Amino acid sequence: MPSSFRSAKISSELHLGDCVGADAEAHAEAVSLGIKIVGHPPSDTKARAFLSYAEERKPRAYLLRNQDIAMEGVDGLIAAPKGWVEELRSGTWATVRYARKVRRRIWIVRPDGEVMVE
Repeated sequence: MPSSFRSAKISSELHLGDCVGADAEAHAEAVSLGIKIVGHPPSDTKARAFLSYAEERKPRAYLLRNQDIAMEGVDGLIAAPKGWVEELRSGTWATVRYARKVRRRIWIVRPDGEVMVE
């Protein structure tokens, strides 16, 4: 997790999608900081990380659980897309678009670690 997040006010909880990659990395960082973690697992388990949570929501289809994450996140949405350019067939970018639509605060962590705030 970028150092800019570490120096910021720590949120009381983190909602994440329980997939390998950025979700698993965010989970490890939240555990080290003592943050309550709420898991929103996908119903399709092919990329699921099977992490442990203080609370776990019922597994749902990717797009529905992504919307849940965007809505339930305490302070807004932190997104860590793989690439530099917004993609149409990307769950991460679909979640960002939904968060924009419902006017949530968004932090996008770029591949080089730079954080863009929307």
